[in-house]
Amino acid sequence: MTSMNFIGKSALAIAMVGAASVASAQTTPAPAAPATPAAPSAADTAPVAPVTDQEVSEFASAVLKVQDVQKDTTIPATDKQTKMRAVISASGLTPERFNEIGSKVRTDQTLMARVQKAIVAQRSSTPAPAAPAPSAGGAQ
Repeated sequence: MTSMNFIGKSALAIAMVGAASVASAQTTPAPAAPATPAAPSAADTAPVAPVTDQEVSEFASAVLKVQDVQKDTTIPATDKQTKMRAVISASGLTPERFNEIGSKVRTDQTLMARVQKAIVAQRSSTPAPAAPAPSAGGAQ
């Protein structure tokens, strides 16, 4: 049970960082920090629609794919935002809805548990990479 929470929370923590980056992705790099704190936007203060089971599944899939993009050293850093947007959209969510769900996950323990369960289910249904074949001269 502890490993499930660790896996789910790790994926969500990485997704939240990616979600914030995806939402603010632009064609030019963003400044390191704003000079003054920004006021919350209408999207930040608007109530979030209930999250359906399908959206939980789509969000979990997107989280795993965003993680893969973030870890992929063959993708140039300048292309990662575009790639993350693409994998989120391919999962069935808009980047905006992905970010809404990501924000809600941080404050809604029930939703977090649903997402963790979906992530674990998707990870366990994805075949693990094949182990290297033993060498012919190996010990018996």
